[in-house]
Amino acid sequence: MITARWAAESIKNIWRRGTLTDWKGEKLSLRINGASHDDFISAVIGGIKPGSVIKCEEIDRLLALRRPHGEKYSTSRIEDDEYEIVRGVEGGRANGDPIEIRIKNANVRSRDYDALKGIVRPGHADYAAMAKYGLTADLRGGGIFSGRLTAALCAAGGAAAGIIKLHGVKVTAYLSKVGGVKIASYGDGDFVVPEESGAFSAANARSRQAAEKVMNDAAKAGDSVGGIVECVVTGLPAGVGDAQFGSLESRISSLMFGIPAVKAVEFGLGCAFGGAYGSEVRDEWYYDGDVPKTKSNYNGGINGGISNGMPVCCRVTIKPTPSVLLPFCSIDVINHREVTAKIEGRHDACIAPRAVAAVESAVDIALLDALTED
Repeated sequence: MITARWAAESIKNIWRRGTLTDWKGEKLSLRINGASHDDFISAVIGGIKPGSVIKCEEIDRLLALRRPHGEKYSTSRIEDDEYEIVRGVEGGRANGDPIEIRIKNANVRSRDYDALKGIVRPGHADYAAMAKYGLTADLRGGGIFSGRLTAALCAAGGAAAGIIKLHGVKVTAYLSKVGGVKIASYGDGDFVVPEESGAFSAANARSRQAAEKVMNDAAKAGDSVGGIVECVVTGLPAGVGDAQFGSLESRISSLMFGIPAVKAVEFGLGCAFGGAYGSEVRDEWYYDGDVPKTKSNYNGGINGGISNGMPVCCRVTIKPTPSVLLPFCSIDVINHREVTAKIEGRHDACIAPRAVAAVESAVDIALLDALTED
């Protein structure tokens, strides 16, 4: 617990950086370094087989998809995401060393957080970070908990996407829901998987207009709204993944929960299984020529943790950012008192559109891990 005495002692210390842990798959590893207001952030990907083609155009695609483009509901912090591959790649191919991709942080405004020193922002990681790392934990722009770090995830995802596409595997992510507005879902009878990932790549004109209105209204009110990102994998053969802790669901979910604001991940019918009968959702098999397929895909292309040859489908729930412009009640742990405060700075009214790139990237990396052979 943070006490007044503890706070007084802690404030004497210099800025402390929380430590980021590695993601470790079966064959690959991923470390993301840096924080929101550092000079740069980076992704270090280990385990990519020597000779694998690294396509910078895939890195560029995902970074551009993640970047805001002047929408009313997006942050006004726009980074060019200038990056450099500092090791692990020679002549466009992996050389066997860990691949490190560094991205510059150029548009930083740390002064926006000066007035909040010691004040716990509700819904953020502030109190938990102070309890673990001390009162001097660097929380400017969210620190190591910031969505800014998903740019590094997208860089790693781009490296992975280029490789799995050579295996005929394609990952497509898009908005499925914003607030109370349903946009599109794999389970819809007339649904067609979009050609490319994009916030509104699965939307029609009406659903896009309704979703944008909800986000713009939230921005105008100084509030925020949540959303759901759906992701479909096509071209993945049957037999990929493992039982229990090596399941495709486990690998994908462990990366998804490294994305700030992700609060739920579900596969296939997901939570709706809880209200269904087994006879309704068992995905009966048939032959399409010589190819085994299921008549439905309630299980989202995975049985027993292993792909069954049908499209893999997952949905990711993104909570509304607690960084809103409305005043809030909280505590000041330096002066040990309750306060009313207000967050300044530049924030998204809805994170979900930009999270589409991060969700695709997480799946790209998980699938490359599952597809990598000894």
